[in-house]
Amino acid sequence: MVALGRDRRTCTVAFAAAAAALLALNMAWSYFLGQYRTMYDNPVYRWRESMVIALSELQTVPSRGYVGYRSIKNYLALHGLGLGMSDEPGPPASNEDITKLVYDAPRLEQLLREARGTSIDRSLPPVRLAGSDPGQIDFYYWAFRLFGLNLAALWKTYFLILAVAGALFFIQFRRSPFCLLMLLLYLIAHLVMVSYSVLPYIVTVHNTRFFPVLAMLPAMHLLLLIQRREGLSWASAGIAAVQTFILFFAVFCRFTAMWEPAAVVASAALVTPFSFGWRTLRHGGGVVKAGRGLFSAWPAAIVLLGLAGLYGYHAVAFDKTAYATEMETHVLWAPLYSGTVEVSPQLQALRTEGSDLNSDGLVAIAVLRYLREHNIENSPITFLDGGVMRIEPKRNMGVFDGLARKAFFELAKKYPWLVLKSFLMDKPRAQLQLLYDLPQSGLAQATTAAARQRVALVFGGSVWPWLMPALLAIGAGGLAALCDVDRAQRAAFVRALVVVALVAVFSAVTTIVEPSPLILDTVLYFVLLVLFLIAYVPIFLITALRRRSRSVPT
Repeated sequence: MVALGRDRRTCTVAFAAAAAALLALNMAWSYFLGQYRTMYDNPVYRWRESMVIALSELQTVPSRGYVGYRSIKNYLALHGLGLGMSDEPGPPASNEDITKLVYDAPRLEQLLREARGTSIDRSLPPVRLAGSDPGQIDFYYWAFRLFGLNLAALWKTYFLILAVAGALFFIQFRRSPFCLLMLLLYLIAHLVMVSYSVLPYIVTVHNTRFFPVLAMLPAMHLLLLIQRREGLSWASAGIAAVQTFILFFAVFCRFTAMWEPAAVVASAALVTPFSFGWRTLRHGGGVVKAGRGLFSAWPAAIVLLGLAGLYGYHAVAFDKTAYATEMETHVLWAPLYSGTVEVSPQLQALRTEGSDLNSDGLVAIAVLRYLREHNIENSPITFLDGGVMRIEPKRNMGVFDGLARKAFFELAKKYPWLVLKSFLMDKPRAQLQLLYDLPQSGLAQATTAAARQRVALVFGGSVWPWLMPALLAIGAGGLAALCDVDRAQRAAFVRALVVVALVAVFSAVTTIVEPSPLILDTVLYFVLLVLFLIAYVPIFLITALRRRSRSVPT
């Protein structure tokens, strides 16, 4: 049986060529699906406000502190992107008109260029981004700086970041066929997620809802450093630092990706002391030797430094007057409340008086009920409408989420068993049902004929979008086998199983908060595990044939 394992240079070149080909395949498939020049219409608010602030930062006199010029927002609102908010001029655009504009790339690009060139009135109050995930502003700003003011710049920037993360991964692990196999499997799994992204909730890879998929590659890099006990050097530390920056930039763009750095730290905390520190002390290896073992968890220290840097940046980068408490609180409790009530028929009947409300409506009615029951009339999100108290959450999402937290704990105190049932039974069942219904719900919610065609192409019965990744995984496994993929020792195998189980638990955090079709990172992780099992079929077969050929006498 032919083996390339002794020719490391040939193996490295083969893996590099395979990784480059898979990256190109991802780009080609994304391009074919129309993601090259498109935005998305769900939700428009977040990317519109991010565009306003990014365009403001591109002005001759740029805005600072993650706030934008209201003149730019007013121009967009008056020319097709009016959402009917209280601080917008003119009547709101209809959903149909907004959809037509969003998916008309030349017209939308022209509108953005005109908005950038509009006359700026700096006496108007600034524009801020309600809620969390402000990294989208930076993403737009640097995309336009690098590739010009066009929608294709966003698509190019996403794949540029992916390519950088992949190149750093390859440089670090170029001598390990096993790790390079994991890189190939990630790129194949990413191809699957590009297919998944045709759903109306995502539409394109540069939707920040897709960024947790991007975050998985640097997270996997750091996990492998810990699991393999890679030594610390200036080169490895520098590469890990850049990967950590990419990881936390993805978190800055989409906070739900935070479970990935948390899983890295938890992996180091669980695996390293168990495998090295305590075992060494138990066998009389001494404190010094145990300390060296613990030092192998240095990637987790870099992640913790990255986390501190992220929160330090939060503390100094934002305009204190505009944001006040806005950036101090990530929107967590609102989806936790809605996710708990929405999946439980009993809780929904008790808390909505039988009304058929969506997720936002469930939280809004709970917060309004809390304000009225506690006679709170001067909240930043309240206003009077004909003598009746109403709320507008986007006035201060931090305050709104804080009130949702109080409403959630009141709910748990009043109906503890129903809340527990929601977490243990209703949410897992609802999540599985959501995934099962994705093709039908995707077709039903697609707002354009082109979108329906893309959903039908991927989910409409064709096997190629799903069979192709399996075939690619078999090919990746065959290449790894020919290059003598690392044979895991028993201790390393046990550590790997611990990490796999730990990451699986952390990946379920989003589902625990609120069942959603947007759990792309969770889906990616389990797709990666399936592809890993498929890839090891040719590895086991080739290894068995190689052993058999060696046992045959000549």
